[in-house]
Amino acid sequence: MILGWLRLRSCLALLVCCLTAWAEAADTLGDGPDGVTCHAFNRGVGGDWARKGGDWQDASHQLFGMRPYSRVTVPEAYKGRTIQLDLTALVKDWMLGKADASKGMMISPMAGNGILDVSSRENSAIADRPVVTFEFSDGGADIVFPSADSYMDCSTYASLGQENRLKIGGGARGILGFPLPKSLRERRLARATLTLSLVRQYGGEVTLGVFAVSPPSSPDSVSRPGLASRYANEEALAKDPDVYFVSGFESAAWEFGWSYYDPRSFAERVSKDPENGFAPLSGNALRVRFKKGKNLGLDLRYGFREKLGFEPEEVYFRYYLRLGASWSPDVDGGKLPGFGGTYGKAGWGLRQSSGDNGWSLRGLFSVMASSSNPLAGTTPIGTYAYHADMESDSGDPLNWSLDRLGALQRNRWYCIEQYLKLNKPGQKNGVLRAWVDGRLAYEKTNLRLRNIPDLKIETIWFNIYHGGTAPPPRDMDVYIDNVVIAKSYIGPMRPAGAR
Repeated sequence: MILGWLRLRSCLALLVCCLTAWAEAADTLGDGPDGVTCHAFNRGVGGDWARKGGDWQDASHQLFGMRPYSRVTVPEAYKGRTIQLDLTALVKDWMLGKADASKGMMISPMAGNGILDVSSRENSAIADRPVVTFEFSDGGADIVFPSADSYMDCSTYASLGQENRLKIGGGARGILGFPLPKSLRERRLARATLTLSLVRQYGGEVTLGVFAVSPPSSPDSVSRPGLASRYANEEALAKDPDVYFVSGFESAAWEFGWSYYDPRSFAERVSKDPENGFAPLSGNALRVRFKKGKNLGLDLRYGFREKLGFEPEEVYFRYYLRLGASWSPDVDGGKLPGFGGTYGKAGWGLRQSSGDNGWSLRGLFSVMASSSNPLAGTTPIGTYAYHADMESDSGDPLNWSLDRLGALQRNRWYCIEQYLKLNKPGQKNGVLRAWVDGRLAYEKTNLRLRNIPDLKIETIWFNIYHGGTAPPPRDMDVYIDNVVIAKSYIGPMRPAGAR
């Protein structure tokens, strides 16, 4: 016999064990203080939505489509205690991989001006929390509570997932994530129903629709091969006609291959550092240390005019990055390697870019994700942009949002590659792309860095800097290896023995 809602409500307070999730994923919906917001799927790791207010997929599998998986109309002065939405079609899409269950569902107002407050999973009354009922063709049923829930209100940048209500309507959308029970793999689903407990209703009638959450994803499911894939261990990569520069920090005089090294940097060549969890990528690496109370870790530059006799208008560069066991940015973010075109005039240090004076696109790192974040302990990276249309006096952060690939763990080597094609002077058609481990993590195709042709790509700028202005409260180490600058996409190293 299929259990009805009245019988289920009497069981909810007695439910003790957690149902097994069908699939585990780190990149799941989170409702902590640095979790989902109107502006980000995961605020803590810079996982911005493509559109403010959230990204969704409809029942036709169209991004931002308007055909809901199900809908319900709540009339004005609704007398009911609960609201139910049929999730059967959505759950079946989750099971078939046509939508991503780990990202959750969105409940969006589709018509009417009513606003609803419904209980969230933070409500002290267990029986009033959101619940999904899975009914099976054999007459049995399972119930699942949300693993995360929140609502998105674009009047604030804050996460609202800690409230004991979900506001839906008046521009606000609800968002919920549920684990899929193991029983879905073993039994035939007849129906799935979401039940919400109504707390308060404002205004008139409102129609709600259910959609699959679909945050920005990379077009690459696997690593893209590039120049580096042609050379085992990259031993002959430097001789490739498309390659400008290679450095693996193997030489004791490694600095002389570059154009500039700031002697105030804290950088040294290492082959082992077991106390900091270091494992070499390939021979030696460059260890860069933030010393307690010192902002600068590294200022190292490759100047194109000095080394090649010209400055390009497009270029790729790749490096491997490893965050040491001591790495723990919890006070402020900072800068990482990127592109420079400052010409000593503008594009850094509050010297705003106008399009006529200078620009920069250094990398950035942000504060580590908190313990409540699904990607807790990772460090988000991106691009720190001084460009002609910058909105901030001190540079605009461009988060690498696709599949949250820019959320880096400690004690692991990552292949970081960036590409820049300058805009035609005065036009918004500059291109910036970034890859992490060969998968596209970011793309922007409307950059304006210059109004005049004299501004080009002056340097590859390996700037590792803490802040802002806040110095690090402790020593922290990062490692860099296998730097390549080239005319074409480089890609990750080919493993030893691979053909």
